[in-house]
Amino acid sequence: SYYNNGLGFNLGTQEAYFSTAGGEIVSGRYKDEDEVTVTFVLENRTSSRTTPLIYMYINGELTSIVTYSDTEDFYKQNDTLVFNSEFCDIDIYNIRVYTSALNSTQVVHNYVADLKSAELYDMN
Repeated sequence: SYYNNGLGFNLGTQEAYFSTAGGEIVSGRYKDEDEVTVTFVLENRTSSRTTPLIYMYINGELTSIVTYSDTEDFYKQNDTLVFNSEFCDIDIYNIRVYTSALNSTQVVHNYVADLKSAELYDMN
């Protein structure tokens, strides 16, 4: 859920999004009641790109990309994640937090590794 005046991620019954303090938003929609994998990747500025990017993937597919200001302050204040809601009922089965940005191949590998069907896993 959001914290600090709208900064953070929000998971709903049909949509997920991540919002920066500067108002940039990556988002994606999915079907209610479906089990989905949502991935947010925050990439820092690199030598080849002057602006940092935020990517969002749903089930291993890229759904949204935005640039954000490199003055944004994304940092971990402690080792605790807090989940709360006044109106939404979702089930969370798995959370991964990395200290480096994943590339698209790594995002897909994570998605495939979590598939519940051995047949689909073997196909991929």
